[in-house]
Amino acid sequence: MIRGALSSFSIATSPQSAGEFNTIGKALREKHGLTFCYHQHGYEFVKHGDGTLFDLLMEKTYPQDVSFELDNKLIKTVGGAAKKTNLANSADPGLDDTHAQNFIEAIRGNAKLNAPIEQGFRSTLMAQLGNIAHRTGRSLKIDPTNGHILDDPEAAKLWTRQYEPGWEPTV
Repeated sequence: MIRGALSSFSIATSPQSAGEFNTIGKALREKHGLTFCYHQHGYEFVKHGDGTLFDLLMEKTYPQDVSFELDNKLIKTVGGAAKKTNLANSADPGLDDTHAQNFIEAIRGNAKLNAPIEQGFRSTLMAQLGNIAHRTGRSLKIDPTNGHILDDPEAAKLWTRQYEPGWEPTV
């Protein structure tokens, strides 16, 4: 489990998160030629000393193994120095740092979505499948039409969770 992905992210958990990011990033780079890229969720910007917990994360992660992406503001560590670049989102140049708020407002009927829901689904699907592959320690066979895990009951079991009675999702 990646601790930084939890809303309980704090000064106590950020060094552990950085360590996990470094471990995952190194494995992805060495075994698959991939880059681990962390996307913030807002709670990393809690004040800490002269900066934020996000600054602490950047300080404690290895630049060769971990990159950071802040919506349309890509942040990478290059040669030991943080480099920020404003980039338009390739799918929607209007996407900004408040995409989660936009989503809530769209659900409430107060706004139009900044990006297609299918794009969010695909992005989330890839992250979830990546986490499942990492937890099982193997590649997954996926049905490309719907993203379902094939021929791997152990991995498929990680796709679901137990809900408290009365809180089960219904479709």
